[in-house]
Amino acid sequence: MFYAVLYSGSPEGLSPWNLSEADAAFLQRIAWRTAREYQLAVASGKVPATDIPIPAGKPAAAAAAPATPAALERLRGIEDLSVTTSGRIFGPEGEIAIGGRETIIFPGVLRSEQQFPSGELVIFFDGNNGWRKTPQGVRELPDMMKTFFRAEVIRNTFNLLRTEGEYSLQFEKRDNVGGIEADVILISKEGESVRLFIEPASGTLLKKSYRGMGPGGPADFEQIYSDYREVSGMRVPFRIEVNQNGSRFLEAAINEVKFNTGVDPAELGRRPQ
Repeated sequence: MFYAVLYSGSPEGLSPWNLSEADAAFLQRIAWRTAREYQLAVASGKVPATDIPIPAGKPAAAAAAPATPAALERLRGIEDLSVTTSGRIFGPEGEIAIGGRETIIFPGVLRSEQQFPSGELVIFFDGNNGWRKTPQGVRELPDMMKTFFRAEVIRNTFNLLRTEGEYSLQFEKRDNVGGIEADVILISKEGESVRLFIEPASGTLLKKSYRGMGPGGPADFEQIYSDYREVSGMRVPFRIEVNQNGSRFLEAAINEVKFNTGVDPAELGRRPQ
């Protein structure tokens, strides 16, 4: 399934990789490029619709990995990612221009540097603790922000696709994103739930939705992806639109993407003077 998302191809015929023949067949039935065959099986009564969730009793990492070991090794070989963006935030008082860079050392060390009209905001989070720099100075991250960034790390798309740790995976339904048919996959991990909306024909990730913390409190978010380009063999969306509670919240253009820059965690966590 994740092979189809990342590499835009069908997982049919791939090695089961320590799965039983029955489990491998099940996973391939709901793979993106065999969705039509799966629907025919449901319609004919050969496969009950209630069989869509991942079979109970299977280890999560095994049940979610029909890709070859080489494919997962390639994805897990991404040690760090740096993304430079520019965009606009939409609020009650109008638009705010923003721009900056976010660097993550997988799975959970994050540094965000964002430029606002009011000044620069720099945040560092190592998975447990961190700090923030505002025009008022450098301070430790409060517990609320630690919780926020811990959830952000879990919801990071590359972290989801790396299929590491304990999580559950379930096919929910068929939906529509901007006129394009999409399969909806629910991923739950460490108390966070994320839905991926994926085009069956190509395996393209069209949208990600989740409930998170917004400027005014808990909110429902949608991230809509487009303008995919290849970077170091990975397909990356260069345009992202974010809706909050159904209203436009942010539009961002990705200006540069770098994988495996070799950034030093100690350097990433160095506090500004």
